[in-house]
Amino acid sequence: MKLFSIILFIILFTSLTSCNKNYWDDGYPCSFCYNIKPEEALLSIDLTINNKNAFVPITILKGKLEEKDTIWTDTTNQTKYELYVPVDNYYTVTAEYNWNDKKVIAVDGDKVFLRKNQVDCDTTCWIIFDAYLNVKLKYE
Repeated sequence: MKLFSIILFIILFTSLTSCNKNYWDDGYPCSFCYNIKPEEALLSIDLTINNKNAFVPITILKGKLEEKDTIWTDTTNQTKYELYVPVDNYYTVTAEYNWNDKKVIAVDGDKVFLRKNQVDCDTTCWIIFDAYLNVKLKYE
């Protein structure tokens, strides 16, 4: 009987503490949930801008670097570059720098995606997972 009581206590304790109506399983509040499925999400790129690299050419590719599917090219003088891209895709970014009289290319990639939430919030909704890419120089 004592073992049954302990098991019952564990089950009740776990069920009471594992569900929170206001927050999703990743800790996102329902206020970040969109009722209409978004088609785009943010791709945010961190860059190095310095005396040797006042303007940095960047290339954004859909998919992995090897797939060579360029969707955007630009040259920027900002340390943060942002644009909206279609969701549920992997993106790769390259940035070309001058370093010790050589060209150095920094590369990073991430997936922009959505997750559908049908349980934790009052209505079915979508959480956006933006991509944050870092193509800064490690050594300046």
